[in-house]
Amino acid sequence: MSRVTTAALVGQLAGGLDIARAGRFRRVVRLTLPTGGADGAVVAAAPVLDVTFLAREVEATAASAPEPASLAPGGGGLVLTLPVAREIARVRLTAPQPGDQVAAFRFDGAAVSDDPVAVAAHGGSGAALEVTDQALILRRRNAGDHALSAGAIAGVVLRYPPVNPRLALMLVGDPAGEQGFPPAAGPGGVPVFPGVIQAGAQLAARLDPALARLAEAGPLPEALALDLILEADQPCAARIDALDLGLRLERVGFAGEAGKRVLRFGGQGTQAVELALPPAAAAVEGRMGVSLSAPPSAGVPAVSTASGPAAGADGVALGPGNLVAGRIDLPAAAVIVGAEAVLAAAEPQTLIAARLMAERNGRPDVVIAVSDEVGLGRARPAPVSFAFPPTVAPAGPLWLAVEARRGAAVAMLGGGGAVVKGGALVTEAGLAVALRFAALAGEPEATGIVLRLNGLALPLDGGTVDLTPALAALPEPHPAAVTLSVRAAGRAVVTLDPPRIRYSLP
Repeated sequence: MSRVTTAALVGQLAGGLDIARAGRFRRVVRLTLPTGGADGAVVAAAPVLDVTFLAREVEATAASAPEPASLAPGGGGLVLTLPVAREIARVRLTAPQPGDQVAAFRFDGAAVSDDPVAVAAHGGSGAALEVTDQALILRRRNAGDHALSAGAIAGVVLRYPPVNPRLALMLVGDPAGEQGFPPAAGPGGVPVFPGVIQAGAQLAARLDPALARLAEAGPLPEALALDLILEADQPCAARIDALDLGLRLERVGFAGEAGKRVLRFGGQGTQAVELALPPAAAAVEGRMGVSLSAPPSAGVPAVSTASGPAAGADGVALGPGNLVAGRIDLPAAAVIVGAEAVLAAAEPQTLIAARLMAERNGRPDVVIAVSDEVGLGRARPAPVSFAFPPTVAPAGPLWLAVEARRGAAVAMLGGGGAVVKGGALVTEAGLAVALRFAALAGEPEATGIVLRLNGLALPLDGGTVDLTPALAALPEPHPAAVTLSVRAAGRAVVTLDPPRIRYSLP
């Protein structure tokens, strides 16, 4: 996986917000994520970003100070001036004498207050004034007040608490630029700015759209540069307590060709296309859109496709050797080319197959057709499509049974009475099923299709093929290209959208 963690940020985890911008102060931490020139990327699940903003003390007389102090004689003492009002924590004298104190006076023009706003004895770390102002007159007090020169001041220490801390990110190359994280909401929706921010979810919410925008311009750079911006109203300090950010990279399209693939079948047959995988990458998931239509043909009857099966809330466990069946009453003879049943995977990499069975004494009996195996990867119930060789079935009762060849699944049962609707039968104790037909007269058109990736049948769900179970079954190390075969039971046009395969780098 393309990933960066706190371990990669040695020496960058903590530091001051010294970059002034538009009245705020920031620190920028550059993260680098390799992509190998992938077509796109998405944030992997559950990123972590925990940041703590901390109070910071800064020597304001140092040349590197974010807000340098100036010292000049005036008002019977030494005038300390800051760019804006800040908390003046301590003043250190160059050569303090026993009993020395530092007194700070406010002033307005030439008028200086009679009483000091703060007086502090000079100790080992200086005189702790602890006063907030933009300008003060400083005097040394020891058996009376004494004027100070700039050379008599060894240092002025300012304290910066974290005020309105925020986070932002900028993906280098993203046309939208910097993306700020919204502040947390307090009572009544009032924004609040806690000093400790857990922003993993916000990191993903801002980075995913930025990655999509960057990918629109073409392949990603070999390495992504991502700036994590830590910002506050004062130049306090910030520390990255935890960081774990990973990317799932994407390969989009077929091997050697961009865009869609259109496969035209003049009758029953199989065609193949190649899907390329990045070398040394582990594919983790993939999806592809598929559409099926019939070519123009005079005098050939159209396919009658059943509406999807209606499933209830109850299910029954489905394992090897355990068949669950539903009964269909065919009003007329038909050519059956496919079926659907509502299933959910109970184990990963489950393989399901279906059987068409004749009825005897009210129960399923002789098997008349067997479907290809279908990989089942979804844990929630969904219609699963099976393809049969075109099979002629007479009018009357017919049973569709499903079984788990490997793994385990849950077969959803129908609810209500025994009712036939467009070829779908829902029984009180049977499987919710539907059949796909082709008319007996003439050649079947736009019949069912079977897709296989490296020999493993793929489930087709509402025009989308889930490639994940087949990708997970690839041997390691995986081949550079995998074959996707498409078998049609009759005349058809099959359009394959560019597959989107997500993978991780070693």
